[in-house]
Amino acid sequence: MINTLVVVLCLMIGGVSHVIYGIQNTLKEDIELEKQLKLINKPPIKSIHTEFGYIVDCIDINKQPAFDHPLLKNHKLQRKPNFGKTNAKTSPTRSIFGLDKNKCPSGTVPIRRTTKDDLIREKLLLNDDIMMQNAPGIHLAEVSLPSNYAPYYAVSGTTSIYNPRVNRKDQISLSNLWVQNGQGDTGNKISVGWHVLPYLYGDDATYIYSTWT
Repeated sequence: MINTLVVVLCLMIGGVSHVIYGIQNTLKEDIELEKQLKLINKPPIKSIHTEFGYIVDCIDINKQPAFDHPLLKNHKLQRKPNFGKTNAKTSPTRSIFGLDKNKCPSGTVPIRRTTKDDLIREKLLLNDDIMMQNAPGIHLAEVSLPSNYAPYYAVSGTTSIYNPRVNRKDQISLSNLWVQNGQGDTGNKISVGWHVLPYLYGDDATYIYSTWT
Protein backbone atom coordinates (compact mmCIF):
# COMPACT_ATOMS: atom_id res chain seq x y z
CA MET A 1 0.00 0.00 0.00
CA ILE A 2 2.80 2.43 0.83
CA ASN A 3 4.60 1.80 -2.47
CA THR A 4 1.39 2.41 -4.38
CA LEU A 5 0.81 5.75 -2.68
CA VAL A 6 4.35 6.88 -3.44
CA VAL A 7 3.92 6.07 -7.14
CA VAL A 8 0.63 7.93 -7.34
CA LEU A 9 2.10 10.94 -5.58
CA CYS A 10 5.03 11.07 -8.00
CA LEU A 11 2.69 10.91 -10.96
CA MET A 12 0.63 13.76 -9.56
CA ILE A 13 3.71 15.94 -9.01
CA GLY A 14 4.93 15.22 -12.53
CA GLY A 15 1.56 16.16 -13.96
CA VAL A 16 1.43 19.43 -12.02
CA SER A 17 4.95 20.33 -13.19
CA HIS A 18 3.95 19.74 -16.80
CA VAL A 19 0.84 21.91 -16.42
CA ILE A 20 2.81 24.74 -14.81
CA TYR A 21 5.41 24.60 -17.57
CA GLY A 22 2.68 24.83 -20.20
CA ILE A 23 1.04 27.79 -18.42
CA GLN A 24 4.39 29.59 -18.20
CA ASN A 25 4.95 29.15 -21.93
CA THR A 26 1.46 30.47 -22.69
CA LEU A 27 1.94 33.50 -20.45
CA LYS A 28 5.32 34.20 -22.03
CA GLU A 29 3.79 34.10 -25.52
CA ASP A 30 0.95 36.40 -24.43
CA ILE A 31 3.39 38.92 -22.96
CA GLU A 32 5.42 38.88 -26.18
CA LEU A 33 2.28 39.45 -28.27
CA GLU A 34 1.25 42.37 -26.03
CA LYS A 35 4.68 43.96 -26.54
CA GLN A 36 4.30 43.64 -30.30
CA LEU A 37 0.83 45.21 -30.19
CA LYS A 38 2.14 48.23 -28.27
CA LEU A 39 4.80 48.77 -30.94
CA ILE A 40 2.43 48.31 -33.88
CA ASN A 41 -0.67 50.18 -32.66
CA LYS A 42 0.14 53.87 -32.29
CA PRO A 43 -1.88 56.13 -29.95
CA PRO A 44 -4.86 57.25 -32.06
CA ILE A 45 -6.25 60.75 -32.45
CA LYS A 46 -9.62 59.13 -33.07
CA SER A 47 -10.90 55.54 -33.25
CA ILE A 48 -13.75 54.34 -35.45
CA HIS A 49 -15.67 51.09 -34.89
CA THR A 50 -16.63 49.88 -38.36
CA GLU A 51 -19.68 47.90 -39.41
CA PHE A 52 -17.34 44.96 -40.20
CA GLY A 53 -16.45 44.49 -36.53
CA TYR A 54 -12.90 45.85 -36.50
CA ILE A 55 -11.47 49.19 -35.36
CA VAL A 56 -9.77 51.81 -37.52
CA ASP A 57 -7.43 54.19 -35.70
CA CYS A 58 -6.74 57.68 -37.02
CA ILE A 59 -2.99 58.10 -36.49
CA ASP A 60 -1.00 61.32 -36.68
CA ILE A 61 0.44 61.26 -40.19
CA ASN A 62 3.93 61.96 -38.81
CA LYS A 63 3.71 59.07 -36.32
CA GLN A 64 2.50 56.33 -38.66
CA PRO A 65 4.25 52.93 -38.28
CA ALA A 66 6.19 53.34 -41.54
CA PHE A 67 8.40 55.92 -39.83
CA ASP A 68 9.58 53.32 -37.29
CA HIS A 69 11.93 52.01 -39.97
CA PRO A 70 15.56 53.01 -39.22
CA LEU A 71 16.05 54.34 -42.77
CA LEU A 72 13.13 56.75 -42.29
CA LYS A 73 14.41 58.26 -39.04
CA ASN A 74 14.07 62.06 -39.10
CA HIS A 75 12.34 61.73 -42.47
CA LYS A 76 10.50 64.85 -43.59
CA LEU A 77 7.05 63.99 -44.88
CA GLN A 78 6.43 65.30 -48.36
CA ARG A 79 2.80 66.27 -48.84
CA LYS A 80 3.04 66.81 -52.59
CA PRO A 81 5.40 65.24 -55.15
CA ASN A 82 8.29 67.42 -56.34
CA PHE A 83 8.00 66.08 -59.89
CA GLY A 84 5.48 66.57 -62.68
CA LYS A 85 2.12 64.94 -63.21
CA THR A 86 1.56 61.39 -62.00
CA ASN A 87 -0.75 58.66 -63.19
CA ALA A 88 -1.46 57.47 -59.65
CA LYS A 89 -5.16 57.09 -58.94
CA THR A 90 -6.84 58.33 -55.79
CA SER A 91 -7.45 55.40 -53.43
CA PRO A 92 -11.04 55.06 -52.13
CA THR A 93 -9.77 54.77 -48.57
CA ARG A 94 -13.07 55.42 -46.84
CA SER A 95 -14.91 52.74 -48.81
CA ILE A 96 -12.18 50.14 -48.28
CA PHE A 97 -12.13 50.64 -44.52
CA GLY A 98 -15.90 50.96 -44.20
CA LEU A 99 -15.67 54.63 -43.28
CA ASP A 100 -18.36 55.96 -45.61
CA LYS A 101 -20.34 57.43 -42.69
CA ASN A 102 -17.29 58.56 -40.75
CA LYS A 103 -13.79 59.69 -41.54
CA CYS A 104 -10.46 60.52 -39.97
CA PRO A 105 -9.57 64.17 -39.23
CA SER A 106 -7.18 66.09 -41.46
CA GLY A 107 -3.52 65.33 -40.72
CA THR A 108 -4.17 61.71 -39.80
CA VAL A 109 -4.13 58.41 -41.68
CA PRO A 110 -6.60 55.51 -41.18
CA ILE A 111 -4.91 52.31 -39.99
CA ARG A 112 -6.78 49.16 -39.04
CA ARG A 113 -5.97 48.25 -35.44
CA THR A 114 -3.94 45.07 -35.13
CA THR A 115 -5.25 42.47 -32.67
CA LYS A 116 -3.67 39.51 -30.93
CA ASP A 117 -5.56 37.17 -33.28
CA ASP A 118 -4.00 39.01 -36.24
CA LEU A 119 -0.49 38.31 -34.92
CA ILE A 120 -1.31 34.65 -34.39
CA ARG A 121 -2.69 34.38 -37.92
CA GLU A 122 0.42 36.08 -39.25
CA LYS A 123 2.66 33.38 -37.82
CA LEU A 124 0.47 30.66 -39.30
CA LEU A 125 0.24 32.42 -42.65
CA LEU A 126 4.02 32.69 -42.99
CA ASN A 127 4.41 29.00 -42.24
CA ASP A 128 3.35 27.35 -45.50
CA ASP A 129 4.28 23.89 -44.22
CA ILE A 130 1.76 24.08 -41.37
CA MET A 131 -0.99 25.42 -43.61
CA MET A 132 -0.52 22.83 -46.30
CA GLN A 133 0.09 19.76 -44.13
CA ASN A 134 -2.05 16.75 -45.08
CA ALA A 135 -3.31 18.64 -48.16
CA PRO A 136 -4.56 16.20 -50.82
CA GLY A 137 -2.66 17.97 -53.60
CA ILE A 138 -1.73 21.33 -55.06
CA HIS A 139 -3.12 22.68 -58.32
CA LEU A 140 -1.14 25.69 -59.46
CA ALA A 141 -1.34 28.09 -62.39
CA GLU A 142 1.16 30.93 -62.51
CA VAL A 143 2.88 33.44 -64.75
CA SER A 144 6.47 34.29 -63.85
CA LEU A 145 9.33 36.31 -65.29
CA PRO A 146 12.94 35.05 -65.36
CA SER A 147 15.50 36.78 -63.16
CA ASN A 148 17.56 37.96 -66.13
CA TYR A 149 14.89 40.62 -66.73
CA ALA A 150 15.81 42.23 -63.40
CA PRO A 151 16.09 44.69 -61.78
CA TYR A 152 12.39 45.27 -61.15
CA TYR A 153 11.18 48.58 -59.77
CA ALA A 154 7.45 47.87 -59.59
CA VAL A 155 4.89 45.20 -60.39
CA SER A 156 1.16 45.46 -60.94
CA GLY A 157 -1.70 43.18 -61.84
CA THR A 158 -5.46 42.76 -61.89
CA THR A 159 -7.28 39.83 -60.32
CA SER A 160 -10.94 38.94 -59.92
CA ILE A 161 -12.15 38.06 -56.43
CA TYR A 162 -14.11 34.85 -55.97
CA ASN A 163 -15.38 32.77 -53.08
CA PRO A 164 -14.64 29.18 -54.09
CA ARG A 165 -15.94 26.45 -51.81
CA VAL A 166 -13.22 24.77 -49.77
CA ASN A 167 -14.37 21.33 -48.61
CA ARG A 168 -11.60 20.58 -46.12
CA LYS A 169 -10.24 22.69 -43.29
CA ASP A 170 -6.65 22.05 -44.37
CA GLN A 171 -7.26 23.23 -47.95
CA ILE A 172 -6.58 26.68 -49.33
CA SER A 173 -7.65 28.55 -52.46
CA LEU A 174 -5.92 31.79 -53.35
CA SER A 175 -4.92 34.29 -56.02
CA ASN A 176 -1.97 36.57 -55.38
CA LEU A 177 0.83 38.65 -56.84
CA TRP A 178 4.30 38.33 -55.36
CA VAL A 179 7.89 39.46 -55.76
CA GLN A 180 10.63 37.24 -54.39
CA ASN A 181 14.39 37.40 -54.08
CA GLY A 182 16.19 34.25 -52.94
CA GLN A 183 14.81 31.04 -51.47
CA GLY A 184 13.95 29.68 -48.03
CA ASP A 185 14.97 31.47 -44.84
CA THR A 186 17.46 33.67 -46.70
CA GLY A 187 14.91 34.94 -49.21
CA ASN A 188 12.74 38.05 -49.21
CA LYS A 189 9.16 37.95 -50.45
CA ILE A 190 6.24 40.36 -50.70
CA SER A 191 2.84 38.92 -51.51
CA VAL A 192 -0.66 40.42 -51.81
CA GLY A 193 -3.95 38.91 -52.93
CA TRP A 194 -7.02 37.07 -51.64
CA HIS A 195 -7.52 33.63 -50.19
CA VAL A 196 -10.07 31.25 -48.67
CA LEU A 197 -8.40 29.54 -45.72
CA PRO A 198 -10.61 27.89 -43.07
CA TYR A 199 -7.57 26.68 -41.11
CA LEU A 200 -6.58 30.28 -40.43
CA TYR A 201 -9.94 32.07 -40.02
CA GLY A 202 -12.34 29.33 -38.98
CA ASP A 203 -14.75 30.06 -41.86
CA ASP A 204 -14.97 29.80 -45.65
CA ALA A 205 -15.08 33.54 -46.39
CA THR A 206 -12.73 35.28 -48.84
CA TYR A 207 -10.09 37.54 -47.24
CA ILE A 208 -7.76 40.14 -48.73
CA TYR A 209 -4.25 39.66 -47.33
CA SER A 210 -0.65 40.75 -47.66
CA THR A 211 2.56 39.25 -46.28
CA TRP A 212 6.23 40.12 -46.37
CA THR A 213 9.45 38.58 -45.08
